[in-house]
Amino acid sequence: MRLRSFKFALTVLIAILISQATWAEPTQSASNNLRPFKVGMILTLSGPGADYGIAIRNAVELARKDNPEKFSQINFIYENAELSPAAAITTFNKLVERDQVDLIFTWGVAFCKAIAPLAEARKIYTVGECVDEESSRGKKYFMRFMNSSRDFMETQIAALEDRKIRQIQVILSDNPYLEILSESLSRVAAARTQMVVSVERVSAAENDFRSLILKIQQRQADIVGVFLAHGQISQFYIQRRQLQATFDTFGTNYFDSQSEILVAQGTMDAAHFVSIEIKPEFIERYQKQYGNLSQIGFAAIAYEFANVIAQANAAGQTLVEFFRSERDFAGISTSEFRFVDTPEEGPHIKFKLAEKFIPAQS
Repeated sequence: MRLRSFKFALTVLIAILISQATWAEPTQSASNNLRPFKVGMILTLSGPGADYGIAIRNAVELARKDNPEKFSQINFIYENAELSPAAAITTFNKLVERDQVDLIFTWGVAFCKAIAPLAEARKIYTVGECVDEESSRGKKYFMRFMNSSRDFMETQIAALEDRKIRQIQVILSDNPYLEILSESLSRVAAARTQMVVSVERVSAAENDFRSLILKIQQRQADIVGVFLAHGQISQFYIQRRQLQATFDTFGTNYFDSQSEILVAQGTMDAAHFVSIEIKPEFIERYQKQYGNLSQIGFAAIAYEFANVIAQANAAGQTLVEFFRSERDFAGISTSEFRFVDTPEEGPHIKFKLAEKFIPAQS
């Protein structure tokens, strides 16, 4: 029964996406089709990385608040696995065996890599908010609800090409997500351009970048890619200003976090990065509800995920042909996006990506 219910939700996603997405309450005919549905959420809700899990949970709860009737029969079970893949696996088994969920959602490269093989082996439909195409490649029961690392870096390289960049120095933190982005940056640069990418690695616990900044300043690279984790980013930029370093920088979608920008105290002004397009009305609504925009990109994706599941539950029909289409669809929190399934990346969602600039902080 669990798999049939899960399959129902998964296969109607695309049908839901092509409908007109609004903030309005569902119609009475849709609410009549609602059925009990459990979604297990394996997140990071404490310690390092908690900003991401909290943003995802906030977005799901905001979706529920916006359309309470549509979510009346859906139960989201939040579990905290911190940053431990082992804990994520234990939590996956608990959600399947004890809670008997219909669907599992997780986030981050490390969790996706750990859980995807388990989802296939146990035939449990699972959705991951992560960029690791290997996790979804060739999979039947695991899909990604996010662009691949290659998508992000192709957009980034295109922006750097426009600036005639040739020498890129990357500062890379010991972080699975950032490592995959860095690898994709190097591959895309080698395949498409004459750019040369050099990588300098640092520990995930490092917060003193002064000697590295001075070293990079002497190398005179055209631009520096700041592939650092939450907490490290602001410290790097503060120290860069203190040392009066003048090199230009770009970052990752980790920069799409107002909390990091505020801690940096204006030192990140004009830094650019690639992230998904987010509708201004969603940003305003999220800010009003939670008082911050920390990891708003991850929140916007989670909001779309929650609404797709809710609308699928209300649809009351199986539409595999729509789920397998590759056309674009209107989003609610994001710009248009689509479902695709390719041999290289497996089943996943593609959002529209754009280069963004951090505005001057008053």
